[in-house]
Amino acid sequence: MALNEEALQALKSELLKELTQEAPNKTQLAERLAEIRSADIGDVLEELIEEDDELDAALALLAILSAERAGQRVGLPAGRKPA
Repeated sequence: MALNEEALQALKSELLKELTQEAPNKTQLAERLAEIRSADIGDVLEELIEEDDELDAALALLAILSAERAGQRVGLPAGRKPA
């Protein structure tokens, strides 16, 4: 089930808080992201990318996602790796 707007904003805030820490716990973030639908992660990424001051957080989030899930979020076909 997709997150409602309130839950999506809460998730965004939670991820931003963790990603902007001096030493984010990438293992814990990866485990948390595994519980979230790819579409919801995509919504959060889209919002982060639209906010210029949050671009670093969006890139950090993409780096934590598995290669397959990250590719799905940026529109790469399954099994194809970025050049």
